[in-house]
Formats: sequence, structure tokens, C-alpha cells
Amino acid sequence: MSIAIGAIILVLLLMPGTAAISAYYSSFTNKASRLHVPFNELLAHGLIISIFIHCASICILGLFNSHVDYVLLYKIIVGNTPEVTNKIFEKAFKQFISYTLITVGVSYLVSKWIKNFIQQRNLDLIYHSLRSTSYWFHMFGARHLEEPGVPGTLTEVDFVFVDVFTDKNILYSGRLLDFNYSSAKDELENLVLVNSQKRRFKGETIEPDKCTMTDSKLIPGNALVIKASSIVNINIFYIKLSDIPEGADIPQGADLV
Repeated sequence: MSIAIGAIILVLLLMPGTAAISAYYSSFTNKASRLHVPFNELLAHGLIISIFIHCASICILGLFNSHVDYVLLYKIIVGNTPEVTNKIFEKAFKQFISYTLITVGVSYLVSKWIKNFIQQRNLDLIYHSLRSTSYWFHMFGARHLEEPGVPGTLTEVDFVFVDVFTDKNILYSGRLLDFNYSSAKDELENLVLVNSQKRRFKGETIEPDKCTMTDSKLIPGNALVIKASSIVNINIFYIKLSDIPEGADIPQGADLV
């Protein structure tokens, strides 16, 4: 038998674990599926999960008096199949392909269910090893409020308002519209604000008795993009519209000291 066929079988044996990992760390929401996970860690998890899935599948198939000919698959992988005819190989390979498709599909669906179960009960906020989304998605998506000991809840947030202090001693304030996060570099790239204003600090430090701050100025335009490389710190407001008194102004910045 061809070495290529053995390699294909090995890849197919790893597919259930790959499907489970992909289902757990992927999402239709782009920002919620960009967690940085080292490749070697994903590979190890996929291998362990695949072994577990195959063991469970063998037990389940045994209950129905069915089986997958793993002995034949092993012989194909190591190239020791002189007695295998094309008819026997064709039958065994079709059986294995059907088995793989079923285990991949079930693994994907079960992994999605486990992910939803974990997130609905906020277990990923308690045990960080279960987290499937980036740190910044938790902060800017307000899921941070569901963490133990943090006051407030996600349901109480209508929008997020931020103060962004930059290395140019400028304080930008506005409603957070979007952000970009690099999973490859595992860091925030930029923030996008709307209805933004700015104030400038004058002085060597930002201590109240050693600096002055200019009046806030509305920044024209539809959106303001701030590069994360210029950001010193970020102050986040989780705002519920019903909590704002009628006629009151939305917070335009917080004291930095």
C-alpha cells in the first residue's frame, strides 16, 4: 500500500479532535474567536481529544455489535498489508470514512454544546483554562462584569464609553464602536470611537497641582481610530441608558488621578 494512504488515515484519525477544537475556539462573531492559543498546545489538545473520542466511539459501536477494523488500518499505516485485496481494502476504507464523518460531526456539535454550557454558566470566567475568547473581548464586550467579585451584570450594559490617555498627553473620550485585536501577536491593535472629544494635559506630570487641562473639543468626523501603540491607559464605563438622568450629559472623561 502507498505511504500516502497511511498518512491520509492518520490525518483522518485526528479529524474528530480537530473538529472539537475548532468548534470550541471559533465563533460567528469575529472578535469572539480570536483567542491566541499556541499551535503546539492546540496540537496536543487535539491529539488527546481524538484518542478519547475514538475510545468512546469503540465502546459505543460495541454496544451495537459493530466495529472499525483498526488492525487493518494499522497494517496500512505501517505498510504491512500483503494479504489485503482491493475489495477488502475498499470495503474497510468506506467503513472508515463513514465512521470518520460521523465522529467529526458529533464531535463538532458536542464541542459547541459544551462551549455554550460553559459560557452560559460563566465557567470560563472562573477557570481561565476554559476561556475561548480574548481578554479584550471580555473587557470591551462587558463580559468582565460577570466575573466573580465584579459589580454589575452584562444585561445592564447598553453601550461602552471609554477615556483613552495617550503618550502625547491627550485624553480622548467617546463611545466605543469597535476594536481590533491581533491573535497572532496576542495584543490590542487599535480602538474605534464615535462622538469623540479630546482634552490636552499641559505640564510635566498629570498630577492635579502640577498640570492644567484644556477644555474638551469635539472631534469632527464619523469615527476616530486610536492606535494601541500610543495608548498609556484606558478607563472604561459600562453604561445603561435608563440609569442616566434625563437631561444629564454622558460622561465625557474621568479623572486620571
